[in-house]
Order: sequence, then C-alpha cells, then structure tokens
Amino acid sequence: MKSAKYIVLSFIESLNKDDFAAAYELLDKDMVFEGVLGSRHTADHYIADMKKMSLNTILKK
Repeated sequence: MKSAKYIVLSFIESLNKDDFAAAYELLDKDMVFEGVLGSRHTADHYIADMKKMSLNTILKK
C-alpha cells in the first residue's frame, strides 16, 4: 500500500502536469471536496472542474 504522502504528492504532480487521468486514479470515486470556491461531490465532478480551471485549458480558448 502506498503512503498518504506519496498519494498526495503524486496527485499534485499529476494536476500540475494536466494529467487528469492520473490524478483521477488517485482519488476515491465517492470523495467530497469542500473549498472556498464551493463543494465537489465525487471524483468525476472534481476532475471536471479542475479541467475547466486548468491554465492550459483556459489559454486554448
């Protein structure tokens, strides 16, 4: 089993690279994210919003 530190660092690295598939695989599919910009319920919703917020995605528009 991988350590929590490994999972978190791998997740952040994946998001920074816009590797959303890799980031998604590190999340519990039923996760809930509570942040200052609102809530995300499920890994699918969280990753979909991260894609929208990606600087690379924004610049391609």
